[in-house]
Amino acid sequence: MALIGMARELDLDHLATLWCAPDGSARNKIEKSLSPLNLPLAHAAIKCGQMSLFTEKQAKNCSTMKSIRTLAEKIKESVNNVMTDMSTLSHQIEHAADVVHLKDTMPLCE
Repeated sequence: MALIGMARELDLDHLATLWCAPDGSARNKIEKSLSPLNLPLAHAAIKCGQMSLFTEKQAKNCSTMKSIRTLAEKIKESVNNVMTDMSTLSHQIEHAADVVHLKDTMPLCE
């Protein structure tokens, strides 16, 4: 039940759980032959992704998965707002360049 609860909380697409054979693989006749296949997996770790210092500091303050998801949504929203603002500024700069070009090429009326 705890594993199902964890899968729901983490919003996982699928959940796979593995248990060792009773009395360990060394004593189980079937798994004894398969145990050398597990040696390369011993002490293996997955490298986590790189985060900016700001994001890492913010994530350290989160104590639950829900608070981490909320933080991620806020950051995603902020990034989208910045991208929209940058696009607007880019269009304004292009328009200003066109206006300056027109003023240079057109004679002024006096």
